Amino acid sequence: MKEAIEVARGIAGDKLVGVSGGDVARQCLDEGLREEIWVDLVPVLLGGGVPLLGALSNAPVVLEDPCPAPG
Repeated sequence: MKEAIEVARGIAGDKLVGVSGGDVARQCLDEGLREEIWVDLVPVLLGGGVPLLGALSNAPVVLEDPCPAPG
């Protein structure tokens, strides 16, 4: 995974490199390759499913507060 991200960053230059899919995102998190996580929520219930990121090997992953309190 690390090599694929390095190739993508080389191709992208100054642009962002995005990954899609929970398993790919989980692998990137496990290897410390993610700088940001964007999650789009859609108000639809689909029933059963697969966890977005599955089991992270380096959990918990501490995220910054997207809406810090003013002060």
